[in-house]
Amino acid sequence: AGSMQQEQEQILESLLSDQLSRQSKEQESKNTHQPTDLRIELPNRKPKRSIRSARTKRNRRSLERSTSGSNLRGHYIVEGDDNCPERKISSGGSRIRLPFKNTKKKSIDVDNFVPIYKGKERKRKQSVDRLLGEGDSSPLLTPLRRSSIEQLKSLQGAPARVRKTYCAPKEEYFANGTFNPRMSVNLADDAAALFSRLSVRPGFEIVQPYIKEPVEPLPYAVSTWTSPVRIDDDWLPLEAFSETDTPLISRECCKEGYNIEVPRKLDAPDELVLMDPDKDIKFFAKLCEQEGEIAHFFGEGEDVVIISIENDRNKKFQRAIIRTPHGDQRLLVRTCSSQSKTMKILCEQCPSLSSTKLWRIRKDDLADVTQELLQLEEKLLEQSYKFGLLYASEGQVKEDDFFNNVEASPDMMEFISSLSDKITLQDWPHFRGGLDVRFNTTGEHSYYVKHRGCEIMFHVSTLIPFYPKDTQQVERKRHLGNDIVVIIFKEGDEPFDPICIHSQFNHVFVVVKPLKIAKKTFYRVEWCAKPGVPPFKPYDISPGVYESGPEFRDIFLTKLLNAQRASMYAKTFRNKMSRTRRMLFSEIVKTYSKQK
Repeated sequence: AGSMQQEQEQILESLLSDQLSRQSKEQESKNTHQPTDLRIELPNRKPKRSIRSARTKRNRRSLERSTSGSNLRGHYIVEGDDNCPERKISSGGSRIRLPFKNTKKKSIDVDNFVPIYKGKERKRKQSVDRLLGEGDSSPLLTPLRRSSIEQLKSLQGAPARVRKTYCAPKEEYFANGTFNPRMSVNLADDAAALFSRLSVRPGFEIVQPYIKEPVEPLPYAVSTWTSPVRIDDDWLPLEAFSETDTPLISRECCKEGYNIEVPRKLDAPDELVLMDPDKDIKFFAKLCEQEGEIAHFFGEGEDVVIISIENDRNKKFQRAIIRTPHGDQRLLVRTCSSQSKTMKILCEQCPSLSSTKLWRIRKDDLADVTQELLQLEEKLLEQSYKFGLLYASEGQVKEDDFFNNVEASPDMMEFISSLSDKITLQDWPHFRGGLDVRFNTTGEHSYYVKHRGCEIMFHVSTLIPFYPKDTQQVERKRHLGNDIVVIIFKEGDEPFDPICIHSQFNHVFVVVKPLKIAKKTFYRVEWCAKPGVPPFKPYDISPGVYESGPEFRDIFLTKLLNAQRASMYAKTFRNKMSRTRRMLFSEIVKTYSKQK
């Protein structure tokens, strides 16, 4: 409050000095008063834009008078002094009369008339001094940038087309963090001036709680039908890593193309959201819930294609789903007079369909194809995950040493217990993650949790049966070797080398090391990914140490889910998914082909 008061006092002092200098200049000009004659020549041209109304159509002279002086013709002689506030024009005076509804005719000075254009509607705006208060001495100019006001004042004498194109930058009217990008362009300047006038009133604190905040937009997958555009971040260079302790992951793996996540210096943690949230929504099921007919098209060319599109002529746009082996794409297509024209526009929006021959499914097979596609969408929806947990005791650096650990340490059991719940596998009714729930061949217990609508089963290496004669522990590797994300619970100071794990499926490794600080349990975490896996959120905040608790559990489980989703963009899984989708689509097309 003290700084604002000092700032206002400085502004008032500067305004008083400007007013005194202006008064002195006016006094000097009065002493040297010499009347002069000025001649103004305006171009003889018609106005670019006329105002359509019944009054202007009846009277051509009123049309010429109602365009703020932009179409004045001929020569006008101004008599009087340059310093006089009012001048007289010999051809009708220095003021133009404009008609207004339900009011008497008002005279508006040409220099103080600033038109506002909102669409095709033309409205009257007061001068800048009236809009902002009592001229330059008004305290309402404090929250605004004075440079913009002075620039706007300098344009008052310019032609109307110049005043129309001027727009003060909106970042000058709003403080940092308060600008609403959803505000209309035509209303932004007026809203800023109105807020500045309200903020200085005594009762503003009473009204402020009732001012509505800007509405936050819904998530992309919920608020719109069209498919989002993916923009992946880049892995930060390893040189930006500030190592205060011994690294948990060996830097030698970077020579093979592995990427190690560098903790970022963020003011606040990232928002905990799942990667690609649109893949968790059954869009085709929602399309079938709506009333109306749905048409299906099959296509063969470079690849197999299945298209589902609405056929409702009462809508302006039709929703469409294009299924290819590489993924699904959702579009909005403009409604046309016939289905063939709508499909032509769809092919123009999706150039990959230009070389594909499409044909429509018969009405007799429409219900069967819809049911097949609903079941296919249910199969491709991924809502169950399995992660491996491998124990590495102090001094161990090889893969066989990790898998030959018979029992885990109490710290590791405390860690897994903070993330999930211990369950009995016998007759387990939910997601089992490939574990035996009938004969206990994969152990009697495991750990399971449900997070953000996804089921998670942990493959704990020490809970899977140990066979002393098997030095490689194939039964344990059979489960953990097929997991995409593996957690390495590391004890000791030896760094973990991801190259020692020989598996084509393991793509993300996370190393966790327990720490005891002031009788509290903390975990130091480092993430590593194979080549082709993009970065995934939430990013680690420097220095990458978290206290055990619900907050760490939410962050860690969310990042585990995003790590597996990001791994699907690696070349290995992308090709496998394309082959699976191509096989499923080809079977449907073959069953309901046009030759049937």
